[in-house]
Amino acid sequence: MTRGNASLIDEFDEVVALLEGAIRDCPPALWEASLWKVERSEPGVWPKNNQPESGRTDSTVQVFSALWKVAYHAVFYLDWYVTTEMLKTPITPDGSFEPPAFIRGGVEERPFNEDWTLRLPESVYQRGLLLRYLDYGRRRARQIISALTEDDLAATCPRHHPHEGKTLAALLQVNLAHLREHAGQIRQFLAERELA
Repeated sequence: MTRGNASLIDEFDEVVALLEGAIRDCPPALWEASLWKVERSEPGVWPKNNQPESGRTDSTVQVFSALWKVAYHAVFYLDWYVTTEMLKTPITPDGSFEPPAFIRGGVEERPFNEDWTLRLPESVYQRGLLLRYLDYGRRRARQIISALTEDDLAATCPRHHPHEGKTLAALLQVNLAHLREHAGQIRQFLAERELA
């Protein structure tokens, strides 16, 4: 393992620890609380024809910013963006990427309905399940990053990938920034509630 790989693993460990702490620190009463108000105008929230499917209301779409959902989203993409096979074949919602069996079937796997609205979750993921997935993602990131070569890091994401043309090194930085952003949102939300 190179010094660069070890440094990158340290960065991931630090950010994963922030997110883990936020998940662990969340009081049960705030697990389903929204971190921000979700508006109909946000991408994917409300159908363009203003004909939502049954169950989609201004109240139910608040789940998209629920603390547990934001945590799940962050952990899913930790897993997804360290999948180096995507540099050979684009990973798409058609099943070419699968999270571990114990959490398979979540809304991030197939995030959109036919009308390109975000799918409403069918259930709330509990703290223990998300911590298990986060630990899986941490171990997987360590294992994959430790084996990367300079050539691997210079490889670029293929056509139809959301980050087409970026190197794997750049994609890993996107992954870190994404984890930091959501861990920070959760920690700030919890800190504000503690002061109230």
